[in-house]
Amino acid sequence: MIILEACFSPSLGGLELYCLNTARQLRDRGHRVHLWLAAESRMAAHPLARDTDPVISPAPGYVNPLFTWRLGRFVRERGIQAVHLHRSKDLSVFAPLKDLPKLLTLQIESALPKRDPFHRYVYSRVDRILTITQRMRGIALQALPADEAKIQALHYGLEPDRLRERAGDPAATRRRFGLPEAAFLVGLVGRLEENKGQEVLLRAFARIQGRRPDVHLLMAGEPPPENPGYDRYLERLAQDLGVAERTHFAGFQVDTAPLFAALDVSVLASREEAFGLVLLEAMAQGVPIVATRAGGVPEIVQDGVNGLLIGRDEAELAAALERLRDDPDLRRRLGQAGLRIVREKFRLEDHLRALEGHFEEIIEKRR
Repeated sequence: MIILEACFSPSLGGLELYCLNTARQLRDRGHRVHLWLAAESRMAAHPLARDTDPVISPAPGYVNPLFTWRLGRFVRERGIQAVHLHRSKDLSVFAPLKDLPKLLTLQIESALPKRDPFHRYVYSRVDRILTITQRMRGIALQALPADEAKIQALHYGLEPDRLRERAGDPAATRRRFGLPEAAFLVGLVGRLEENKGQEVLLRAFARIQGRRPDVHLLMAGEPPPENPGYDRYLERLAQDLGVAERTHFAGFQVDTAPLFAALDVSVLASREEAFGLVLLEAMAQGVPIVATRAGGVPEIVQDGVNGLLIGRDEAELAAALERLRDDPDLRRRLGQAGLRIVREKFRLEDHLRALEGHFEEIIEKRR
C-alpha cells in the first residue's frame, strides 16, 4: 500500500512519536510510506523523521484551501491510497479530498460534542476512526457524528524483547546519569507539565525521604512549547521540599529503554491519560508500576497484578512507593506479570496487522 502519515502537531509526545514510529514500521513491512509534518514541529528534527525524507510545511490550521489543493496534487502525483491522521484538528484540510480514504487514530480523550454542521461534514469524510482504548471508543460514540461501525478500538503495541535488548546495562545507565548504583530508583518519564503529575510525585517523595534515605527520584522529559519554564519550576520545588540532592532531571531522551530498565518502580501520576504508552515501556522491562486511575490506564494496569492503582493524591502515592520499596517479592511479582501481559496483549505485530487490515478495508470500499 501507499500511505501518507500526516501530523501537524507542534509538540513531541506520545501521539507524535506514534505517528513517526508507525511510518517507520509500515515501511519496514514493505509499504510505501510518505510523511507530512509541520515546519514548526519538533517532530521534524527527530531521527525517525529524518530517515523518511518528510514533506515539511507550515501548519495549515483548520481551513486552508491553498494547502488542501497542494495536498490533492501530492496525493495524485504519489498515488497515495490512504491517509493516516493523528489529530482531529488535522481532518478539516483533508476533508475536501473526498476520494481519498482517511483513517483517524484518536489518542486524546474529548467528550466535547462535535455534532454541529461543520463537524458533521468533516467526519462524514472519514472512513475509519480508531481509538486507543475501549473507554475512548465509548466517549467517541457519544461525542462524534459517526456510526458505531466506523469507530473501533485498537490498543498500542510494542516489541518488549527488542526494547529489552536496547536497554543495556542498568548499572551503566545509572552511572551515566550520576545515580547511585545501590539506590532505590523511582522514575517518571514523560512531558514536564502539570497534568503529568511531576509535582505530585515530588511532594510524595518529600513525605518519605526522611524514612527511606536510599530512595532517589529520576524524571525524564522536557516542558511543552507553551510552558517552557516548567522544568525550572520543578527544580525550584525540589529545592524547597529539601529533595533536590536526590532528585535527578534527565531531560528529553530519544531512547527511554535504558532509563526504564534502570528503575525499581515506574510512576504515572497523570490527572488525565488516554492510554499511557510509558506503562507498556516499563512493563517491557519487568518494572512494577504505580499509576493513577486516569483515563484508559485501568485497561493496562490491573491493581495488584502488574502494578498499584491509586488516586491522584500525594499521600496515597507515598504509601504505594514505601510499600514497594519494602516488599521486593511484591515488586518481582508485579514486574513479571507486567512483562507477561505486554507480551500477550500488547504485541506490536498484532497492532500492525490490525492497522493494515483497517487500511485494506477502507481502500477496498472506495474502489
